[in-house]
Amino acid sequence: MPLPDLLIACSSGYDQSTLRFWVNSARASGFAGKIAVIVLNGSRETTRWLTAQGVEVAAADLDPATGNPRLVSAVPVHVERFFYIWRFLDSVKGKYGRVITTDIRDVVFQSNPSTWLDTGLAQHDLCVSGEGIRFRDESWNDGNLGGAFPGVLHTMLRDREVYNVGAIAGTAEAVTAACLVNYLCSVSRPIPIADQAAFNVLLHNDLLPGRIRRLRADEDFACHAGVNADPAKLDRFLPALMTPLPRFENGRVLTATGAPYCIVHQYDRVPAWRAHFEKIFG
Repeated sequence: MPLPDLLIACSSGYDQSTLRFWVNSARASGFAGKIAVIVLNGSRETTRWLTAQGVEVAAADLDPATGNPRLVSAVPVHVERFFYIWRFLDSVKGKYGRVITTDIRDVVFQSNPSTWLDTGLAQHDLCVSGEGIRFRDESWNDGNLGGAFPGVLHTMLRDREVYNVGAIAGTAEAVTAACLVNYLCSVSRPIPIADQAAFNVLLHNDLLPGRIRRLRADEDFACHAGVNADPAKLDRFLPALMTPLPRFENGRVLTATGAPYCIVHQYDRVPAWRAHFEKIFG
């Protein structure tokens, strides 16, 4: 019998009012594996709520005075999360077969990620998804890459596609290793928030573990709305986009060919999407 799947994310400073969309959409998708949330900073009320939803909760550390999850670290949580996800995965080695890890504040699931992996992972070990734009054409990513890896690496990667670190899936072994490597590559950079830049340096230099499936922005694994759907930015990005735009029809975010995305990331950038998902998953 195959090992169960694990869906895991980190939370820092969020409570039920934010976490419910990720949790409820995962449950509504039919995902039958284990759901785990590592709480870096939060309250006991939040951890109790997560536990009541059937979510396994791990705290990075506890405030001795209040008992609340609290992490004191000079490393930003954007980067620190990869260490704690690695630590959790390493502690349960051999217990899960496949792992999906995503951002938590702005992600919802439209379909069961296990079902997607049944065919989408195929003979690969890791799935990553593109934003459909090159670094040089998206100022935040370009500046972040240049700040984290100035010089040769920035110049080398400016014409490459941006891959988003907010949705990764694959075998437990590959995701475990990828989280640790990404953490190690992110810390001690010239700027503090370097997780996505580091991820792309590793990916584009073939330094991530295993056989990697690089998915286009118009393939149905994950839609990253910040680039290809945000109405505040779309006019500026449109001439540079590498793939067709997603569609929103009958309450579903679809690829250009009409396939529902499994994961919708940054849905809150699009007012109509946000209103819809917060209504049905709230």
